[in-house]
Amino acid sequence: MAIQFQCGFCKQPIEIDDEHASGAVGCPYCKKTVTAPAHSTLADTPHIPMASPAGDMIPNSATGPYAQSMTPLASRNTIAIVALVLAGMMLVAMFVTGMILAAHPLEFQDLVEKVENTGTDFKSQIDAMNAFLADRGGVPPIWLVVFSILQLLTWILWLAALICGLIGMRRIAKRKLAIAALSICGGYVVLMCANVFV
Repeated sequence: MAIQFQCGFCKQPIEIDDEHASGAVGCPYCKKTVTAPAHSTLADTPHIPMASPAGDMIPNSATGPYAQSMTPLASRNTIAIVALVLAGMMLVAMFVTGMILAAHPLEFQDLVEKVENTGTDFKSQIDAMNAFLADRGGVPPIWLVVFSILQLLTWILWLAALICGLIGMRRIAKRKLAIAALSICGGYVVLMCANVFV
């Protein structure tokens, strides 16, 4: 016969098999561990969710009649959270590089024209970069240095977010975070391709 009682934390009605009377059980609502009474404390109520024995949940060091929350392993997907954070950092780096370019449009256009008007070989492009620097006293402008570092950082963050997102997809819990991170990575590639081919 089932024992029906209220969770000591969330006050929701739950029930447990009488074999678990006076034992620690996990509330199906708030996922916290409560001690089941020896007898029902509620009138016979239909459609009450069944609590699970505390042994089916992750143990922790809490003691007393009401233990702390116990999170099932299945609800953890830290790598998906990391992927989304990395993707967000990538967006910030990309935004800052865009702001740098917006602040120096003529200089950047001059650099692009010099590089595009040379051959496709690496030596010609290096010569074009040297010509650009020679026009500015042989020292690269600060904005160009910061822009280059941020571009490199953006690609590193993109790669890290992509790898973490793919790993996060292997877990069911919080998979939406991994999907969001991968969507951001895919959007970045589309933007880069559009910029190249337009």
